[in-house]
Amino acid sequence: MLKAIDTVFQGLYAAPHSLPRRLQRLGYESAFFSGGDLSFVGMRDWLHSLGFDHLEGSEYTGYATEPRFHFNTVQDRTLYRRVLGWLDERGSSRPAVLVISTLSTHIPFLDPETGSPSAERVFRYADRVLGEFLDGLEQRRYFDHGVVLITGDHREMTPVRSGEIERFRLTAPARVPLVAIGHSIPSGTIRREIFQQADIPASIEALVAPAACFSDRQRNLFGPVPTEA
Repeated sequence: MLKAIDTVFQGLYAAPHSLPRRLQRLGYESAFFSGGDLSFVGMRDWLHSLGFDHLEGSEYTGYATEPRFHFNTVQDRTLYRRVLGWLDERGSSRPAVLVISTLSTHIPFLDPETGSPSAERVFRYADRVLGEFLDGLEQRRYFDHGVVLITGDHREMTPVRSGEIERFRLTAPARVPLVAIGHSIPSGTIRREIFQQADIPASIEALVAPAACFSDRQRNLFGPVPTEA
């Protein structure tokens, strides 16, 4: 019998078309940063199997004196500052793709700055420090060539509200937003088509490669006319 920890990523190890592997073929370095514990449900082993060159979680020695929250995580601002520092220190001309997993907005919704148990305070905090991070990228001229995607791994872990069901019908439990920021992304564009997280790796490859291969179950997030999955 498989242990519970073995089933979390069952069938998803060593994916040949993972985001790191797609971009490694184009010369990209790949890194995954989290403010939380990467040993949780075997995440580190899974991420390693996907081909990330650099993995870093709450064990980073620079976090030794930082306050900790759920999942032994450091707050988002601390994580973002670490990522900016890593970009400053890497000393490589290779392009890079980074995945940053933040956890301050995960339940139980404790504001990292005040300790207040308030979802509103938590999300206002998250918006503010994300803005600081984007400003830091702008100062480093990241957006001369780079794009930032912001999304979630799943909907809030609470019962679906009646208003969500009225607006989104059967898709309500699976809805998460995605925001794309970059000079190559037309400002103010809103797309209401349904996409999926599995569209992201091929769509990013399509942004930076002469050609990209999509399966018949994928759409291009950035194409002038979205493909049908």
